[in-house]
Amino acid sequence: MSNKKQSSININSLLRIFPGHLYCKDLDGTYLFSNESFSTTLNLNHPDEIVGKNDYDFLEKSNADEIRRIDNEVIQTGELKTIEEFAILPDGKESFYLSTKQPLKDKQGNIIGLIGTSINDTTRVKAYLAAKNQKEDIEKKAKLNDIYLNNILNHLPEKFYWLDTEGRILGCNNEQAKLFGLTKENVIGHNIFEINELIGLPSSIAEAIRENDQQVMDSGIAQRKEEIYIQEDVEKTFLSYKNPLYDSDKKIIGIFGVSIDISERKKMEQALLRSKEKAEAASKAKSEFLMNISHDLRSPFSGIIGLTEMLHKQENDPEKKQLISHILNSSRSLLSVLNDVIDITNVEINPKHKNEAFSLKKSIKTVIHAMQPAAYKNNLELHCNIADHVSDMLIGDKKALERILINLIGNALKFTDSGHVSLQVKNSGEQQNNKNIIEFIVEDTGIGIPCDKLDIIFEQFTRLTPAHQNKYQGRGLGLWIVKQFLDSINGSVKVQSELGKGTRFQLYIPFDTAKQQQPNKQKQNKSLKKPANLSLNKILVVEDDGIAQTIARLLLKEYFECDIDIASSGSAAFSACENNKYDLILLDLGLPDMNGFEVAKLIRTHTNQNQQTIIYGLTAHILRDEIKSHHNYFNEMLLKPLSYELCDDIAQTMLFSSELTEDLGETVGN
Repeated sequence: MSNKKQSSININSLLRIFPGHLYCKDLDGTYLFSNESFSTTLNLNHPDEIVGKNDYDFLEKSNADEIRRIDNEVIQTGELKTIEEFAILPDGKESFYLSTKQPLKDKQGNIIGLIGTSINDTTRVKAYLAAKNQKEDIEKKAKLNDIYLNNILNHLPEKFYWLDTEGRILGCNNEQAKLFGLTKENVIGHNIFEINELIGLPSSIAEAIRENDQQVMDSGIAQRKEEIYIQEDVEKTFLSYKNPLYDSDKKIIGIFGVSIDISERKKMEQALLRSKEKAEAASKAKSEFLMNISHDLRSPFSGIIGLTEMLHKQENDPEKKQLISHILNSSRSLLSVLNDVIDITNVEINPKHKNEAFSLKKSIKTVIHAMQPAAYKNNLELHCNIADHVSDMLIGDKKALERILINLIGNALKFTDSGHVSLQVKNSGEQQNNKNIIEFIVEDTGIGIPCDKLDIIFEQFTRLTPAHQNKYQGRGLGLWIVKQFLDSINGSVKVQSELGKGTRFQLYIPFDTAKQQQPNKQKQNKSLKKPANLSLNKILVVEDDGIAQTIARLLLKEYFECDIDIASSGSAAFSACENNKYDLILLDLGLPDMNGFEVAKLIRTHTNQNQQTIIYGLTAHILRDEIKSHHNYFNEMLLKPLSYELCDDIAQTMLFSSELTEDLGETVGN
């Protein structure tokens, strides 16, 4: 008996200390028993207080209904059931329990109620529910993002698409599908070849697009290309941006592309190109017209000026001589106007310039050489000084530099009545786009420029003295041409001037430095004197025009006092050079049997005329500098007409070239 009592005590103790809820109910849901943990949860003082009561006494009706439903399922099925139960306890706390319920039977096996256990699972369930809610929120947001993205893509005017490595379209927006004339459902899963076959377009279009796609996937580099496609029988141009797509292992799995319809822009570009070609053709026609008109005008000018000069020299009657002088001056003025018009046209039709390696000292020598006759004629000193630290070998536009300096020095000589004109060259100490800026200073002791005119002197057709005063000749183009050339080579200019004292132009021009040649030892400020005379034995004139031949023979014979031979064709000139030695050859470029370039080459390479023989080309061509730059067999290219003034220039050039040394730090003057 004592053993049974001890066993009962142990069981009761175990029931009391069971951590979960333990209870028994009859068939009506009335509690028959509970442990202490369950009664404590229900805010009861003792487990016996629950006996005879049901869930409706402790819980809200809806909560109690759900528990009663589950209890009935266990009683009716006679099977054990494990479920999650939710309850709002008397203290208002929401709790979750993992409950196990099974039928309670008597000795005969009849179900007389149920027995259940419940373990508080609130922490785990709430964590689960929180995670579940978070997941649902994420999925909801992802779904919303997909909706947003699809709406954005489908309403963008550009075409968007993404492909796999086989070129199959995995997705696209509505605009891309519209391009094919299909729905998105009919496009996705197909490649461009299948789509083109479906809508009846040639495979060549698909091949070009597929080739571009493959280049992106093979190289792994995004590309931008123009692609052609046909929409509704109209050829369209698309600017396509294509980027490789990567998986998490950085492996290319396809491409993403965007195509923008630029058909209208291409039409505009083509229209602009056609307009440009028309403008270039018109400019070329204008150039050819001016070259032809220049030649046609210079030929009669050669006769008028040449014959008038000879009449002027031969006439002894003062009154008639004065009339002839008027004719001669008018002819020269008209020729000067023609030269200025040609100069401005030259600048307009030849805006591009060529960068090349060149010797600065040689270019300066060319400039001084060209301007020395004018300085000598006006009894002016022409000084030149190049600082020791200035690099000789430069990379830049040599022709533009020479033209700028010739125009500036020529302008200075024209407006200087006495004194000197000087050219100084030095480093400015500054750089522009990693190029050294060299400073060129052209200074004179001339009439000067009023301060209020300094801002307009570079404008086209600007003159400081009215044309009707006739004091200084010109059309107001020299400094404008200087500014055009300066702008083309990224140069700049500053001007300082004082009336009656002179003008100072400071040019700043950027140059790259080329490989230096071995420097020569320079001697500063050595004076160069004009030789006493120029001795020529024989001159050959190659000219097919009869009047020009007569003028050349008379002018040259009188001026140079030597024998003059005339050749009317290239073959006659070649024959004369084989049998004679000439000091000077004046060669017209336009001959009946061959051009002057071919004749000069034959004379230089196949006759006894050596490299010391001076060959001057005679041309009425407005682009004589460009002609000279493309041919190495001429010493210089002279612009027609032949006159006493041109004879004087030839003589001065030959005199000074014979004595001009490599030293450019000297003073050049009379």
